[in-house]
Amino acid sequence: MNDCLLTYELNDIDNLYYLLCVVREVQAEQGMRPREMTYRGCVLRYDSLDAAAVLKGAMTEEEYMARNGIAQPD
Repeated sequence: MNDCLLTYELNDIDNLYYLLCVVREVQAEQGMRPREMTYRGCVLRYDSLDAAAVLKGAMTEEEYMARNGIAQPD
C-alpha cells in the first residue's frame, strides 16, 4: 500500500469541537481520517475515542490536546 499526504487548510474553525466535527464528516463521507492535525499551533494525533468524548462534552479541548499532543523535534 502506498501512503500519500493530503492537506486541507480550514478557515474560521475557532475551537476543537468544530474541527472534530469536520473530521468526523470527512470520515463518514469519504472513509478517511487524519493521522495528525494541527490546531492552535499544536500538532495532535487523531484519536477517535477521545474525539467522541470531546463531541459529547465528556472531555475538554485542553484534555484532548494534553492527551494527544505530538512532541515536535527542536
